[in-house]
Amino acid sequence: METATLVSQNTHATGSTVLDVDFPSQIEDHRILLDQAERILHSEELRGSEVLRRLLRFLAEKSASGEADELKEYVVAIECLGKPASYDPRHNSAVRIQMSRLRQKLMDYYRIEGADDPVIVDIPKGHFKLKYEFRDSCAPTGHGTALPA
Repeated sequence: METATLVSQNTHATGSTVLDVDFPSQIEDHRILLDQAERILHSEELRGSEVLRRLLRFLAEKSASGEADELKEYVVAIECLGKPASYDPRHNSAVRIQMSRLRQKLMDYYRIEGADDPVIVDIPKGHFKLKYEFRDSCAPTGHGTALPA
């Protein structure tokens, strides 16, 4: 297995450590993200919202495949939320509303059910790419926590 090269280390406001790494093989990064997304998808927090579950799964898959940086609101609306091709993000805020709800559900999940999860998934505002980080007590040495750009 290839090893990572630590580029920098920052402490996040949640008390977790974010490691920026140069990862020759990104397979492990993607697996960590997808595994944590699956855990969240099966949580009680998202149990009652098929739309948010579909959105999280879509974003996790796009983030792991490297396609999330290219995502636009229109694409999310059409491909994930099933909106018609006439969807206009200037006049319809459906995607922004669902993203906001998903961010809130993630915060709620980590406050209760996921309080002891070793990996924290986040969606920075204004972006569709999922980020993840290890909790301080769980951060393995030499492993990345941010998917490469």
